[in-house]
Amino acid sequence: MLNHDISRDVLKTIEEKHIKPKPRWTFLLKDYAIWILGAFSLIVGSLAFSVIIYMLKNNDWEVYRHLSGSLPGFVVITMPYFWLIFLAIFTLAVHYNFKHTKTGYRYRLPAVIAASMVLSVVLGGILYGAGVGRAIDDVLSEKAPGFYRVIVNPRMDMWARPDQGFLLGLIIDAEGREDFRLLDFDRRLWDISAHDAKIPPFLKIEAGSRIKMIGDKTGENGFRALIIMPVGPGRGMLHHPGFMLGPGCPMDKMAPGDCMGPGFIK
Repeated sequence: MLNHDISRDVLKTIEEKHIKPKPRWTFLLKDYAIWILGAFSLIVGSLAFSVIIYMLKNNDWEVYRHLSGSLPGFVVITMPYFWLIFLAIFTLAVHYNFKHTKTGYRYRLPAVIAASMVLSVVLGGILYGAGVGRAIDDVLSEKAPGFYRVIVNPRMDMWARPDQGFLLGLIIDAEGREDFRLLDFDRRLWDISAHDAKIPPFLKIEAGSRIKMIGDKTGENGFRALIIMPVGPGRGMLHHPGFMLGPGCPMDKMAPGDCMGPGFIK
């Protein structure tokens, strides 16, 4: 009798409020949307991991003693925290979307996150091998140099300390591999002496090359390089249109004289 009364009350409520069942396609659409968002989160996480691989592989490990007093200290100050946080956010987004699928409730949080991380690592490794991680870093550092330098990769400032023996910039003219001029982050010109420098054989010392150096400041605008390496992560900052104008040029437009035009940087 009780069940009958409950059923009658439910039917009465449906009739009074004109409640109609939702079409099946709305549930299918919601399910598809959840899977699409989950797949999107996984792809973005994989892209982030490809950049993490690129930054870690080009983290100047061979000169860490010059940049920091110890390996643990070097690791702490050079970890790509921005991309690690980015990866964590989208890994959690994968879990959130998966949890809202029809069968998602069956799986625990650690299992879903572990599976998401494994997929991100595998896909991220493939994307890194295809050069995607490097391309993302190049585009971001070129198109948003201020944000990149402060938020994404603050370790770039480690190479902008000429008084402490660290200098990074763009070669604007060179007389062989031992004497050349360099434009640094602040668009300041330096006369570089590299007679005793260790230079990788593959690195071209010529106008347009982007390099970083360890050495000694020898004067107001002089620098003696002892170690010269190519710029890896962040090299797009030296390709930014405002930087390419060179010294003595307005940042908002090209000007005659010693301004460098597009295509100068290699």
